[in-house]
Amino acid sequence: MNKKPFNVMSKVALAGIIGAAGITPAAVASAQEAQVSVDDVVITKDGQNIQFDLQEYNAIQLDQPEYLENATASFVVSSTGNKYSLQEYNAAKAELGEESSSAEAIQLLENSEVEPTQVNTVEGSIEDGEIIVGSDLNVESVSAINKTTVDVTFSEAVESVSAENFTIDGASVNSATLNEDKTVATLDVSGLDYETEYNVTISDILVNGETVETVTDSFTTPAVADIWDLEISVNKESLVANGADNARVTFQLVNQNTGEVDENADDVVLDLNTTRGSLAQDRVTIQDGQATVQLTSEFYNTEVEAKIDAQIIEASGDYEDLIGEVVGSTTVPFIPFEADPEIDIKAEGGESNQADRFTLYFDNEVALNNLVETNPDGELLYQRLDEGGGVAESNLTADEVEGLDAEDVRHQLIDDAITITQGEKDFTVKGLKPVSGNTQAMEVILEKTDGNDVLTDNASVNVDINTRNAAGEVTSSDTSFTVTDARAPEATGVNAEGMNTLKVQFSEAIDNASFQIDGQFGEVGEHFTVDFGDFHPATLIDNRDLATLVLQDGYDEDGDGDDARPGFFTPGEHSLQVSSTEDFAARTDNNNVGTTQNFNFTINADDSKPNAVVNVESPEQFRVSFDKQVSGFELEDMELQVYDNDAGEYVNVLDSEKFPGLTSNDLSALLAIDPVNNSEQVVELLIDWTVLYDTAENNTNYYNDDFRIVINEDSVTNVVNGETNEEIVLDLNYPGSPLNTPDTTSATIESIERVDDENNFHVTMSEPVKLAGEDAEDTPNQDQGGTNEGASVPTTSVQFIGQDEDGNTVTIDGEVNGYADEDGADKVLSVSWDEEAERTPQSIVNAGGSEDWTLVVRSLSDDVGNTVASATQDFTIEAVEEASPFYIGETAGEDEGEVTGAINGEGEDTVTITFSEGVQTSGDNDATDPGQYTLNGANLPTGTSISVDDRDGNSDNGNETVIITLPDGTLQESSNVITVNQDLESYDGSVLEGEYEVDFVVEDAVEDDEPEEPVEVVELGADSLGTAGDQQITGLEANTTYDVSVDGEPAVEMTTDAAGNLTGLTNGSTYVVTEVAPTEVELGADSLGTAGDQQITGLEANTTYNVSVDGEPAVEMTTDAAGNLTGLTFFLWINLRCNFYLKN
Repeated sequence: MNKKPFNVMSKVALAGIIGAAGITPAAVASAQEAQVSVDDVVITKDGQNIQFDLQEYNAIQLDQPEYLENATASFVVSSTGNKYSLQEYNAAKAELGEESSSAEAIQLLENSEVEPTQVNTVEGSIEDGEIIVGSDLNVESVSAINKTTVDVTFSEAVESVSAENFTIDGASVNSATLNEDKTVATLDVSGLDYETEYNVTISDILVNGETVETVTDSFTTPAVADIWDLEISVNKESLVANGADNARVTFQLVNQNTGEVDENADDVVLDLNTTRGSLAQDRVTIQDGQATVQLTSEFYNTEVEAKIDAQIIEASGDYEDLIGEVVGSTTVPFIPFEADPEIDIKAEGGESNQADRFTLYFDNEVALNNLVETNPDGELLYQRLDEGGGVAESNLTADEVEGLDAEDVRHQLIDDAITITQGEKDFTVKGLKPVSGNTQAMEVILEKTDGNDVLTDNASVNVDINTRNAAGEVTSSDTSFTVTDARAPEATGVNAEGMNTLKVQFSEAIDNASFQIDGQFGEVGEHFTVDFGDFHPATLIDNRDLATLVLQDGYDEDGDGDDARPGFFTPGEHSLQVSSTEDFAARTDNNNVGTTQNFNFTINADDSKPNAVVNVESPEQFRVSFDKQVSGFELEDMELQVYDNDAGEYVNVLDSEKFPGLTSNDLSALLAIDPVNNSEQVVELLIDWTVLYDTAENNTNYYNDDFRIVINEDSVTNVVNGETNEEIVLDLNYPGSPLNTPDTTSATIESIERVDDENNFHVTMSEPVKLAGEDAEDTPNQDQGGTNEGASVPTTSVQFIGQDEDGNTVTIDGEVNGYADEDGADKVLSVSWDEEAERTPQSIVNAGGSEDWTLVVRSLSDDVGNTVASATQDFTIEAVEEASPFYIGETAGEDEGEVTGAINGEGEDTVTITFSEGVQTSGDNDATDPGQYTLNGANLPTGTSISVDDRDGNSDNGNETVIITLPDGTLQESSNVITVNQDLESYDGSVLEGEYEVDFVVEDAVEDDEPEEPVEVVELGADSLGTAGDQQITGLEANTTYDVSVDGEPAVEMTTDAAGNLTGLTNGSTYVVTEVAPTEVELGADSLGTAGDQQITGLEANTTYNVSVDGEPAVEMTTDAAGNLTGLTFFLWINLRCNFYLKN
């Protein structure tokens, strides 16, 4: 939208312009020397005082006066900022004379005893022929300093900010702080990833007392490599290549911006590799920003170079994104003298360094729906907790719980998903959190409230896990680990929000801490409240490392309230002492208590008072909007006043004689307040105007009088700074107000919107309406019965009208569910049809009926009682294909979906699979293709044939039964498993759902009367070493590697334990254990040189020889400076017993 340009006019022309507005300039008077000037003009429109630049105002009056219709010029503003009414200005002009300038007139007022008018104004401008009120606030830039700090720069100063003003998709804003000139907001953010673009939405920002429109901007976080370096240093320039010399290698995580080691980096695990020599550890953990490990050389007779590489493979918190991204390397000279949904998901391990949580590691990718229940639409399910922590409601979706407090929500886990055992403790899982950067890990967060245990530090934990894959199959596994929280917690920063709130960030999840402000205020409850954050399973926002302090009335910096407002900081420097910081491990380990820390923070001055404007939405509904977040607004803090012509002033409606229908002196009998949020209230009349005036008797109504709302002084408090309001007067009869004229028009339908995929619609009306029983009072007018017993507004009904597939008109009754608008405007209705009915508009459309429908709303009354017999709106309903389900196994209905097997005596074996509906017999989904199945983990054998059969005799829905004929003896008599391609589609395109791997037992198997005794030992081949035992072979050399062959398969290497045993073997299998072949090469009888490990030594240096391997044709190879032929690993890999014949 482009602003319309204004012609510039001299400010001395103001007198003429104002004269055109209805004030006549006075006669000529003597001129005075001007020191000030008129800069702005204030007009009043729709109850607001709008301030224009004088030049803009002049141009509008001369060129487009129609833009100022229904607006009245009210004040002039001097260059000193003082405001004077036009009456005062005109009087000054009259005294000075007609030829005087505006500057002289305003100078006279500045020098006189006339007090400037105290009035709140808002900035105004003209855009496309309309007066636009508000700020031209722009976001000049948004920049991410790092992964936790984001700066938002505004084009002008804003009044205040808090975390709630900023929303970043996929992240959590913990706090927001303004700089000194209030143009830059610094956000403390969690949940950002490196090198990622984010959108930030900025809303409800106040500038000059007005809320600016929501603004959305974007920013990109820097790449990990742009912030961090992994520096590797060695304390020696070189090592002697003797296999004994060693050096200390140091790894440091360095911030590129500061060049300093990040001493906050803890528990960051590095994966280490070296091309030469050996490192004492192949993994090392960074603490306080660095780690060290020992490097030992190896023997070489020539100078070589060892390359040391390191990369981050494990980390938590703010360092998780460094995994796999931050790497380092260095060199050291040695001088001579390396998810498929049907896959079972099993836990492979776990770890915990915080007692309120642990991390499980799986052998395949794991997602929340593998452990959390879902509804038929695949949405995760949650539980709502009651005040005692018990489950109050289950099977809730994220939309239904996102607005609840974090402590009131829990993930609804599948049965026995996670069972934790540690002594006699009783654990409850709060929720699960995917681990960023590791799709095979899941963080398990425990409930922390009273009655729920956390893990014991430095003790072992056993966890039993049941995961469910996409096929619905449950896999059990278990793991154990030791809880090790060796780090004491600490506060990492303090941010002030407004003048009464502190946000304290910690290094990890916090159970408790003590706080003291300015060395003297430390009583929880009296001086401030403390809220330790929690994990919200629906949003996955984890605030357990955040504490919020909100000042209370007992916090009074001067003790008597004269110079400092109780419950608020004074501007300037303050301090916060954080002590006795306890993480959850501190419940069992006294070492996990942090030291005392002191932080300084600054409170910026803010003395803004709350003000308000009003919008009359209907003659019986008024919206009061404050320019600040406020508290304390109650009905008794305001008056509804009517102008008394006889008294010449406004009087309280309760004291006026104009309303014979008002029988109570209690304002609550007349008005009700519906809070929308902390800055907006809807005031509703509880008695219809016709009843109040007794219009039938007196022929008077609201449009015969003028009204206003007066909010008493000091009744509303700015929650940010504690400042209270001056008296606020809100004119309800501003130009264009619905109270000015009779309302004779009924409400109409403006739009209809389907709000979900089912049967619910939102119907938006042209004005506020009344639904029987849905408001504070029904307020029927006199024509509707007024205050008579049983009187009410009409009951509204809805109908859906369309045509079926035969062209017949059908009418479906609907339901009115109530108001659907979230701001209390009473303009949006929620309507629906009965989705359980035999026929619905959707089912009619799906069956071939018309997609064009009409919604009819009947007997709908607006606020003053105008009742429309029927309001209609056309809309469309699109057809939805309702594919019938396609399944086998346990998810099928009665007698449907089964797998049976038969051995059939001497005949061929058969497997019969019955599906819920017909299958395809050609193309990619041909159910007669053997490739669609596996049996007992193997492909179907040669000789298999597959046919189909029409089980239900209805050829229209295809052939439901598949018969697989197998060679005799294929099926096992005990148990078998048939696996069907989980992507198989039925005849109508429905994809197979539910279980696709089905166990079955053959129907005619012959059971043995006497089952075989179980084999209790392994078997050894004739030439095998060792002694056979129960799942092991004993009597071998300790810690020695052997070649082991099982059941005739190629041998693999296995190493004995310290007792000389090979364990983990299978009873009944036959093993042959032999010594591992030597690693030296073998030389033929005529070969030169001496055999060595992967080399031949003792030859002439730098000499070329013909080398034959195992009788193959000879190839040329050249010795090194020491006379060795090296690099024979390839030959050894093929055959460790290669024979080399050398000739020169």
